[in-house]
Formats: sequence, C-alpha cells, structure tokens
Amino acid sequence: MISGAPLSPPNSPAIDHVIPFEPIAIVGIGMRAPGGIDSLSSLWDTIIHQKSHHACLATDPRFLRRFNSEDFEAMFSVTPDARTTLHGNLLDETPGLDEAYFNVSKRDSAGMDVQQKLLLHVAHEALEDAGFTGIADGSAFDPATFGVFIGAASDDFSMVIIHRCVT
Repeated sequence: MISGAPLSPPNSPAIDHVIPFEPIAIVGIGMRAPGGIDSLSSLWDTIIHQKSHHACLATDPRFLRRFNSEDFEAMFSVTPDARTTLHGNLLDETPGLDEAYFNVSKRDSAGMDVQQKLLLHVAHEALEDAGFTGIADGSAFDPATFGVFIGAASDDFSMVIIHRCVT
C-alpha cells in the first residue's frame, strides 16, 4: 500500500477494506558487523566503497582465537583446498560485559552466549543514540515508558557448551 491506496494485481477482485498507513520512525541505532562496522557511517562507507570483509578461516587469528582449529581438521581434510577456500565474515572482537551496569551476576555472565552480551551492548547503544542517555546506573530507563523487544532463536551456543562437556 502506498499513501493509503491498496496495492493489488491488475484484474484482481476488489479489496473490501483499506489498511491505514502506519509510518514508523527509527529513532536510535546500534550495530556491529564484520570489518569494524559499528555505526551507520562505517556501514555506508563499506557499501559505497564495495568493501568485502571476508577472511580465510584457516588463517584468520580471530577464528583461531575463538574456535579450536582441531575441531575443524576433519572438515579441512575432507574438502580439497578447504584451508584456502573456507571464508567467513567475523566480528573484530567479542564484547565483555559490565555485569554491574547491566545488573547481571558474574555466574550468569559466565554462562551467557557472546551474542547475548553483544545484543545488550548494541541495544544500549541504540537507546543512547535515540537520546535515552539515562544516568550512570541506568535507572533512568523506566520500563513503563519504553521497551526493546527482540526475538531470537539459536542453539549453536548450547551445542558448543555440550561439546565442551562431552570432550
């Protein structure tokens, strides 16, 4: 629908009701992407200059720091030239977590997926970008006045934990 007019294919039955146009506004943004992208300007620079941030996994120090390369030996040995052909787009660094600021215990933090920690940081940056700076302890973020709602599902971190426990 554009400007309140329904979009329908030619020669289609008439639509019996018009859904009102609901504009949205992005008021704050936080992001992380491969290549050090952490802002709209760095994302735009990557797009405009057609940069690629992929790297060979077998030799990338970020990959080797985060994963046990022995776990990938079988994959590397089965696929001819896998050591030079397997590539990925990796974030430069994974975040720690300020447990006190986010009110997360050290025990909970130790068991959190790195993606959850990253999400907390990026969501907080989006709130700051939107002007919700709060105060140092974060108490100005009143859950009665706004919220951040995110849905995600993945079991890759649990598989890593299970694999570590089994081996």
